[in-house]
Parts: sequence; C-alpha cells; structure tokens
Amino acid sequence: MKRIGMLAMVAAVLALPGVAVAAPEWRLEQPPPPPGAPGQGPVGQPADLQFLAPNFGLMLVDNEGLGGRNLFASGLLVFDGTGWRQLATVCGGPARSSRIALVSETEWWTTSRAVNELDGRVPTDGAATLCHFRDGVVASSYATALTNTLNPYPDMNAAACLGPADCWFGGPVVSTPNLGTFLLHWNGSALTPRLHPRARAVADMEPLGGSVVAPGSVGSGFDGTSFALDGTELRVQGEVDPFEPNGPQLLRRLQGGAVSVLDWPRIDEVEQLVDIRVADSAGGVLWLAGRDSQSYVAESEDGPFPQRRAPYLARMRDGDAEPTELTPGEDGLQLGDVVSDLAVLPGGEGAWAAIQTEPADRSRAIVARLGADGEVLERRELRRPDLEVGQASRIACPAVDQCWMVTTEGWVYRLSEPGLVLPQNTSPAIQRLITVRPRDERTPTLPPDTLVRDETPPFVAPPAEPAAPPVEAVAPKPLPSLLRVIGKPKIVKTKRGRRIHLRIQVRRRARVQLVGRRGGRTVARTATKTYRPGRYTLRMKASVRRWPTALRFVTRDLELPQGSGGGGEDDAGGGTGDTVTT
Repeated sequence: MKRIGMLAMVAAVLALPGVAVAAPEWRLEQPPPPPGAPGQGPVGQPADLQFLAPNFGLMLVDNEGLGGRNLFASGLLVFDGTGWRQLATVCGGPARSSRIALVSETEWWTTSRAVNELDGRVPTDGAATLCHFRDGVVASSYATALTNTLNPYPDMNAAACLGPADCWFGGPVVSTPNLGTFLLHWNGSALTPRLHPRARAVADMEPLGGSVVAPGSVGSGFDGTSFALDGTELRVQGEVDPFEPNGPQLLRRLQGGAVSVLDWPRIDEVEQLVDIRVADSAGGVLWLAGRDSQSYVAESEDGPFPQRRAPYLARMRDGDAEPTELTPGEDGLQLGDVVSDLAVLPGGEGAWAAIQTEPADRSRAIVARLGADGEVLERRELRRPDLEVGQASRIACPAVDQCWMVTTEGWVYRLSEPGLVLPQNTSPAIQRLITVRPRDERTPTLPPDTLVRDETPPFVAPPAEPAAPPVEAVAPKPLPSLLRVIGKPKIVKTKRGRRIHLRIQVRRRARVQLVGRRGGRTVARTATKTYRPGRYTLRMKASVRRWPTALRFVTRDLELPQGSGGGGEDDAGGGTGDTVTT
C-alpha cells in the first residue's frame, strides 16, 4: 500500500517568463553507506517500498538475498526528505514475503520472520511473524507458539491497514493438506486468523474506500492449485472450496473483519484465467496488474499448446461493481514483460510500472509510465556501464513527478527535478536506530550469558572431638594459595560453539584442570596440564544444552611434599593431593 497523505508536500513550480523548468528525470541515487563501510554498495534485496508523503518513506530490505554483498542489515530503511538511512535492524525477512502496512508516520506493521538469537539465522520451519512499530520502537511481536509446528503463520506477502484498529495480512497456505487462502485480521487488540483451504492465494492488498481489496491468483505454482492440459481446455485439478461456489474468484473485499468475494472476472473462457500479482491505489482508484495463470491454449500442427500473452491491466474506482480491463496499446507492454510492482499517481489517473523480462536481463531496469487507459506513454531502460543494476523490483510515487524505484540487485533510482530539495521530516518515530524486538511465542529460549551461582549447599563437617591443648610452637609462615583467579569468566562465541575463558595465576608448579558442573554432575572440563608459575587463560568448551552452573578446579601442587598441607587466604587454595576447590 503506497498511501499518499492529504497534506503531501508536492513541489509546485511556477513557470516564470523566460525561465526554463527542468523536466523530471530518472537517475541513480544510492544511499550513503553506513559508518565504517568500505564504500558505496547495494541496499539489499528489496521486499517492499511504501510512502506516506514525499519526505516519509520506508523500504524493507533482505540482506541474505545478495549473498552478503550489501552493506545494510535486514530490516527497515527510512527516507526523511534528505536521504535514506537504516531505521531498524530487526523485523526483516525474505524479499518475496515481507511487507509493510502503513498506519501513520508513527505507526506501521511489517510481516517478518522469527530469528534464532543463538546464531542470528532464520529457523527452518518457515514460520512468519508480525512486528508492530509504534512511536519509534517495536511495540509488540506476534507469532504462533514455538510448539505449534503444524499450523505456524505461513508467508504473508500482503498487508494493508485502514486505521490503527483495522489491519489485514495474508498470503498462500502451502502446508499440506491445506492449499489456499490465509488471512489475519487485527482489530486493535487481537489477531484473528481466517483460512479458506482451497480458495485462491492472496497476492496483494490495497485500501479502496472503507475496505481492503485483496487480489489473488488462479495459476499453478503460486497457491498450490495445479492446472492440466486436457485436449483443448484448461481444467482445474482439485476440489472447489465452498467459499467460491461459482469457481475461482480473483478479488476479495475485506471489511470490518468480514470477507466476501467479488464476482470478477468471468471464468467461462480460458483466455480470462489470470493471476493478479500486484495492486496499488491512490485517489480512490485501484490498479491491478497480472498475467495469464498458465496461458490460453492455441492450436498448431502438433496439437494444442500454451501460449503466453502480454501483462494484464485493470482499474477499479471506489463504488464500482467490478474492475475495467485496460489496453496497454500495440507498442506498450510486450510478450515476456512481467509487472513486478505498480505505483499509482496521486489522483489515480496514471501509474508507473516496474517491468521485469523473461528471460531475465539483469543488465537493465525497465520502468513504464501508463496513461489513464493503460496505454504506455513512456518506457525507460535504466542502465549503468560500470555495474549490473538488476531488474526493476519495487516502485512508489509519493507525488506526480516524484518516484522511487529499487532494483533486484539493491540499487536505488529516483525520478524528480534536478536539485529538488524537500523539508526534513522530524517525526520522533524515525530519529533513532531500532535494534530491539520483543520476544514472542516463537522466540527460542537460550541459556543465560553469565554463570549462575551454584546453589548446592556446601558440605559441613561434623563437630570434632575435643583435642588436647596444642604444644606451643613457632607458627610457620603460611604459604600463598596455589591459584588466583583474575577477573570474571567470559563467554566467547566461536564457529564451533561457545567457550568459557577464565584467567588464572599459578604461584607454584602444579597440575591444574578446570571442571564445569551442573546439578551435581560434570558437564564440561579442560585437559589436565602442568603449569609453571605465571598467568594463563583456561579455555573450556561447553554445550548450550548442558550449560555449567558452577566452575571448580582440580589441582595438585608439585612443589610440596606428598601429604603435606598448604593453603592461604586467596581465591583457589592449594595443597599436595588432588584437591577440588570451588
């Protein structure tokens, strides 16, 4: 949803006599690299791009999608009128299924993925989560319970909000045996899931009037429904969901927590089976873009075969019963073009489209400006001789002559008048870096990073028998303790796990071993080694599942006669036999 605020600060230019006004143009405008970065580079694989005003935009990026070549962390980037910068290093996710739902300049949602705090990796169960940003922090995080392995939130590749207490999220259900629509509704206090097992998969969501319109897809490979070529007809395999008694329907209307279907398009002809993949709205007008679900069937000497058509475009106004199909024109969208994103201009009478090609050509990014009837008014190929920019991925237009486009390789382009200056947005919600995300039902539980005091009661010897008064003698000078612990134990993460590092001082030649205990049992230990007087660091490998709660030394003083005692006032004591000290 690329909502444009009613008070959007559109730059108005007054044409004075004799003064030429520069036309808007597309140019590469890459954000400056983060502090300490070696140089400028891609922002990451774009997942979503949304604007509320020309000086307030959010970009959701995935830093795993480009093999670590990008400089920014997975999460949110913000545009405040002066430039892009990192806003949040949490609540990121895969580019194909992470979305932003804007409420205001101080509140928004993102569909995300849970992250294992132990190693920073995404769990393998594929469960999705939700992050609720409010007033400059992640106010809450939502997910199904970690023990709920059969019904986690699936990928949610669509999100839209009508207000703080009315947000929708959705996507395809892909866990067997469920294949179809997954919806999640926020009413201001709770999330309610809706599932239609064999209906169409949700592809996008956009507000239109007082409701949210959710387009979907019929085709194979997107919502689990498969198609087969049967003679000269295309038939659907699988049962029909009661939610769609008249066959597959591509549009749903979400309003007040209720879901209904729009009777569009007609599916009595194979040519009209389409996938609506992207949508955008502005000024009470909704634009839709897609392509044939599999194609229509054409005849040849070898029999029927699928044949691809150019992208499909439609437009719907608030109050219309169904969308109107648009015609891009003979020189418009071509065979092999795929509309990856739409940006409807304020007023809804035109749009910019991000175009990808099949087969993929990553040396150029294609954008096309569409007129009110869908005709292509302008088609631009953005190239750079010094780099592979990738294909156009996400596009947004907060004003008629101000647009942003991000490529699949993480390069940012801007359409505006040269030298355009916007006022800086000073909203408190975007002034500091957000690095903390609250725990939710899918956050893994980890052992503490600090050692816990051993609560096992110490051994107390029974009272000794009264002894005869000792013979007066000159007390020998007490020996210093054998060991002295320097500082506190440290926990160090390595590629092979976690290790406990402990600094000690050995005062006499001795054999020393460090032992980790938990619940009265030994769970970790170092090798027994002979040390000369000096300072050393003992390194003990420990398992996270069997983390030690106490550390002990096993020592043997090699400089005292066998059987003699020793000890002092310091940390670790000493002696001649095998001595266990805490």
